[in-house]
Amino acid sequence: MPEALVRAHLQRYSRGRTPDFSHDRHQLISVSSGALAISSRDARWIVPTGHAAWIPARTRCSLEPAGATQATVLYIKPEVVRWMEPACQVLAIPAFLAAIVEHMVGIEWLPSDRSGRRLAGVLADQIATAGRVDLRLPSPRHARTMQVSELLMADPSDTPSLDALGHELSVSARTLARHFVADTGLTLGQWRLQFRLTHALTLVASGRAVKDVAFEVGYESPSAFVAAFKRALGTTPGKLFRRI
Repeated sequence: MPEALVRAHLQRYSRGRTPDFSHDRHQLISVSSGALAISSRDARWIVPTGHAAWIPARTRCSLEPAGATQATVLYIKPEVVRWMEPACQVLAIPAFLAAIVEHMVGIEWLPSDRSGRRLAGVLADQIATAGRVDLRLPSPRHARTMQVSELLMADPSDTPSLDALGHELSVSARTLARHFVADTGLTLGQWRLQFRLTHALTLVASGRAVKDVAFEVGYESPSAFVAAFKRALGTTPGKLFRRI
């Protein structure tokens, strides 16, 4: 039997974070319900319904579902997709790519013969051209910025100023701002907004009401939260997670 270029299976995730892992193949994890958090040493990505995680080969990470989550996992030989970024990505799944993923589940594996290579080429093109969605939250690595992120995550609805945070940590606001950008690539305000969005995604995916989530993550109203959600993902929480 020829070696498979791509293998596929359905996966249901229960609560709890997986141990860290890595594979010799690329992974495309297409989420059909719920949401997955992908965590590596440097960042965390949230992958909601209708999107997929791209995890390059030999990337060490862990997975954590937000409530009951179902996905299709494709294991792809590195030779099939050579030109993707060497980092995890969240991809929007267009209809044609979704159809290919569904077909792959039906056949379970793609042989390395001529017909298999043709379909693998189409799959690679679709993955490479799929829209990227910015649902990456950089993980601070230095002690001072880690302290800041922990304070912000402890109460997402709170909006302490740089001056207040600097006073809490006995450092000037200017120094704190400079260190935070150097460590994460984002300003403190940008990081806080990204954390609120990604945290809100996991809460909504786990079944929480949009109204409750909006206030919990610090938005002034549910409509403000829905507007921010739509700017980021092009749809509303209710439509994304198929709830009214």
